[in-house]
Amino acid sequence: MENKVERFIDAEFANYLGNIALLSDNKKQTKIDEAQVSGSKVGYRNPAFDLLLTMLKPKVEQSYGKRLHPTYSFFRIYRNGHDLKKHQDRPSCEVSVTLNLLYNTDFLWPIYVDGIPLGMKAGEGVIYKGCEQVHWRDPLVYTGFEEEEDKELLHVQVFLHYIEAGGQFDPEFKYDGKEGLSYE
Repeated sequence: MENKVERFIDAEFANYLGNIALLSDNKKQTKIDEAQVSGSKVGYRNPAFDLLLTMLKPKVEQSYGKRLHPTYSFFRIYRNGHDLKKHQDRPSCEVSVTLNLLYNTDFLWPIYVDGIPLGMKAGEGVIYKGCEQVHWRDPLVYTGFEEEEDKELLHVQVFLHYIEAGGQFDPEFKYDGKEGLSYE
């Protein structure tokens, strides 16, 4: 599978969704991740992002070339120094999309998929086989700030996960083993 950067949503809508993630964090609706990205804030099965999971499914299916079932959405708020350790995902992430929502630099912080760096602007994402392809991010570091007070790096990402309809993980991992998506 060739991984490439694709435009999924426009940048303004991406930034709006990124601010929903930040608002969720301000309302204490996120958790601190100590497993993959120590100290980052994460949100699992947020209704806004589960709706995005459904909304983008036809576009992901068209690009991927197969019919899919949604499993779950997950957002992460990265800050200074955060990295994503090299890994492969669990079965609910057979087909994954990482979508850039919001960032505060001109640096397109790449995700590496099978060693290939893929930088994304707001609204752009990459489809990859989460269970098969090794992926990671190097530490988020940027030295181009002009003002001292602007040194807090921020990068908000949403992950949209699917399984192949009729595939090896269907139906067990459809909706990540739940009754449905969070907004249903």
